[in-house]
Amino acid sequence: KLIVGILVSAAVLLSILSYSNNSNNIGFLQEYESVINHADYIIDNSTYANIQDVRTTHLHINATLDFHKKVMSGCVTLSMKVLNPSFEEVILDSRYLDIQSASLQTGSKQVPVDFYFTEENPQIGQGLHVKVDNKAVMGDSFNLTIHYATTNETLSLNWLEPSQTVGKIFPYVYTHCEAIDCRTLLPVQDTPAVKATYTAFIESPKNITVHMTGNTTNELVVGDLKYTSISMNVPIPSYLIALAAGNLVHQKIGARTGVITEPEFIKNVTKELSSLELILDEAEKFLPKYDWGTYNILVLPPSFPTGGMENPLLTFVSPTIIAGDKSQVNVAIHELAHSWSGNLITNQNWENFWLNEGVTVYTERHIIRRIQGEAFYRVQATVGNSSLYTDMANFGFNSTFTTLHPNYQGANPYDTFSEVPYEKGFQFMTHLENLIGQEHMERFLYVYFKTYKYQSIVYTQFWDTFQTFLRDTFPEHKMKEINSQINLDAWIFGPGKPPVELDFYTPEIDEAKHLALEYIKLGGKSSPKDYEKFDKYFSSLRCIFVQTLLDNLQDVDLDIINKLDADYNLSETLDPEVKVLWYQIAIYKRYIPAWASANNFIVNNGRMKYLLPLYKAWNEIDRQTAIELFIAGYPLYHPMARNKIRKIINY
Repeated sequence: KLIVGILVSAAVLLSILSYSNNSNNIGFLQEYESVINHADYIIDNSTYANIQDVRTTHLHINATLDFHKKVMSGCVTLSMKVLNPSFEEVILDSRYLDIQSASLQTGSKQVPVDFYFTEENPQIGQGLHVKVDNKAVMGDSFNLTIHYATTNETLSLNWLEPSQTVGKIFPYVYTHCEAIDCRTLLPVQDTPAVKATYTAFIESPKNITVHMTGNTTNELVVGDLKYTSISMNVPIPSYLIALAAGNLVHQKIGARTGVITEPEFIKNVTKELSSLELILDEAEKFLPKYDWGTYNILVLPPSFPTGGMENPLLTFVSPTIIAGDKSQVNVAIHELAHSWSGNLITNQNWENFWLNEGVTVYTERHIIRRIQGEAFYRVQATVGNSSLYTDMANFGFNSTFTTLHPNYQGANPYDTFSEVPYEKGFQFMTHLENLIGQEHMERFLYVYFKTYKYQSIVYTQFWDTFQTFLRDTFPEHKMKEINSQINLDAWIFGPGKPPVELDFYTPEIDEAKHLALEYIKLGGKSSPKDYEKFDKYFSSLRCIFVQTLLDNLQDVDLDIINKLDADYNLSETLDPEVKVLWYQIAIYKRYIPAWASANNFIVNNGRMKYLLPLYKAWNEIDRQTAIELFIAGYPLYHPMARNKIRKIINY
């Protein structure tokens, strides 16, 4: 008992130290303190936080993971900087949280303070108003502690039973906070306009390993419990706070890269992502030095709703990228590119999301072009353009959500996330490259990332920096000529297709389309003479081939589908990008031999990119089957996926 008591005391001391050792982060990175040193008027339609009055500079999370109740409970201490000395309250974002108490640190004491909620907006939650007597605040900073617990409605946490993991023995939990779901994990100024460092002290069962955005600084096992300390010393927005806890192991890839997953899967993951270090080296040939530490990719269970999430030092990815043929490694390149665009420089609000994703897609494809060549790059861009067109058609080409600056007006930005900020943003960046040249664009990116390092910005700051770069690089007449070919308002605010049509043509694209059309022309009676070249196509070319069939679905019959499956075994392909296109064809054309594989893919995979078009297809062909599949897959799916599928099948 004495030993256990000493160990418990040590755990408590670790919790205190994990916070106090980072309390000096109130003035984090003084080089950039001017970023928060003024009461600038930042518009973010998706937050209640009064960030013109006070701004979070550091968070300390002290929480327990209860796998039986499926609850995370504890407290968060917000170190806040005063921007408006006459402020009377702190307004935080909160949604689906059980707020228990609030207190203000005055000297060595915690003084309870009153709080109340605004009326709930069902899209973005509630404002948590904490009354603070500014006379009790000593100096220009203070610490506010909120005790709270998550609830079973929390959107950021996904609790998995052992049966839903690879190992089938231990439970698992992970978070997903983008865009505005950190407010369902803890009360916080949940806006990308605010960046803060953080520390955490997490209690879990002893057989559960906890990882969070940042570095694990200590682990201590006391009886049946484990206490994990985490520190993130670079300021990040709240949506990048992430946690994964389960039976997890780490494997080093290179000097600065590694992978984390369940032990049963670690060999496959290590093999599939063996090129991580080389990718990082290639990125640094034209970008500022990677600034974060060890770049780790954590491969989650199948329920993860997106391809990847760029949490610094702990990128989350779906297991669908571990296809077994390295066809999906580009997802890892995209998430790595976020280390600069999105993480180092962040959109100040979600209306400027293209600054995260469009710049990242451009950077990702620039890395790809260096590694895989021009043809690969152009095919990737062509596939992306096709996805852009599809999403714009779904919104309606005049919708605000087809612009690079959509108007959310209190809506949940995640509900309208699409390929638009990714691909239209990429095309804007590519248009700039076409005007100034690839070498100059590389130099501009370097300057841009250096200029706004650790900051959250809007498109006008991007544009001002581009103009400064032009002025410093080109003579005045050339600068005027370049600007005369850029209609900024049309690119940023114009709905529908990009104002300039870009040419990503490469002969390989025509070749893949021609092969697909030859199958249609032959009507399933025979195969094209050169049909075997499909086996040498990389993933994006295969997608163009299958997408061509999908685009001409009215001319595709069961004889053609049977011939295609006999030649290429598409119903059992490893490539998930090809799967989702092929399964749509199988569902729409009632190709029953593929239905078992398609339905198995649907109920055992949580990635929304693949689920949503397949549910749409089933809903149009046989809604009852769609409902039955949803019921079967429901326990696995993340809450975000559940909500989106419900809307499709109206269930």
